[in-house]
Amino acid sequence: MTLYKDIAKCATSLIDDNFDSKMTIKAKSKAACGVGITSKSTISDSLAVTGALEGKYSVKNTGFAIDKLALDSKGTLTCETSLSPNMINGLTIGFNRTYGKEIENDLSFEFQQDQFHADTNFNYAGGADLNINSSILAKFNEISVGGKLDSLVNIKKEGEDKTNYCSGWGMGASYCNGKLGLFATTEELKKYSVSGTYKCSDQFKCATLLTCEPEKDKQTAKWSTALAGAYACNKTNTFKAKVTKTNDALQLNAGHSVKLQKGTDISAGIGYKFGTLGEKEKKPWTYGFTVTLA
Repeated sequence: MTLYKDIAKCATSLIDDNFDSKMTIKAKSKAACGVGITSKSTISDSLAVTGALEGKYSVKNTGFAIDKLALDSKGTLTCETSLSPNMINGLTIGFNRTYGKEIENDLSFEFQQDQFHADTNFNYAGGADLNINSSILAKFNEISVGGKLDSLVNIKKEGEDKTNYCSGWGMGASYCNGKLGLFATTEELKKYSVSGTYKCSDQFKCATLLTCEPEKDKQTAKWSTALAGAYACNKTNTFKAKVTKTNDALQLNAGHSVKLQKGTDISAGIGYKFGTLGEKEKKPWTYGFTVTLA
């Protein structure tokens, strides 16, 4: 059973993964004591270099784990922990704390069964406001339906009270039988997404995604459509291609991933955009790669 936010992941991962626009190198290792360590360095298209060092550790037979202890190049320290108490099967309690420009705390409760998933997250970053994000997803045979609700609560009653018990919401449904997948979601009936996947054979699968966001005047809309395909030549080499069309641009992408050995793989991608560039785009072409060493 998956999270509501991942209801269309099998389509979006096929459309988005391996089309890198950054240069990333990851090195993973695991100590004899069971501590997992990951070192990550990233070079953006503007040649800005960032990095992070992450560790994780699970305490055997307790249900407690340090899922992530990370320090990045900006000096931000993040600690993510989880606890799965034995007395309630399927329940996981998480607590995350981030030390950066401001201290941010997250407390989460996740309950998962074969046919049902529910989660709630409380986020507090100082000040007077507490953000609460909840979602549910239920599965009936090959059909899944669910939704999410976001709330903003003023807990200190300082200044303007911005409390809103429905600051955001969404709902979605999916159908997946292992070969064909159909997914539909909406964000407050203001943004709509429809996607699908089809497994043509063991070597080839494809996916499409259509998004539409009507403007306030209801007479115009921002829209985009993407079509992607992945062909696995063998167990180690996969080629991917994608075409994306928006209101004012057409983008072509190609990617390739190769698995050299267990835990070690390389993926690379290139792309070119015809039409209007975005605010943060300085050139019509993109390229990138990700190297993972283990």
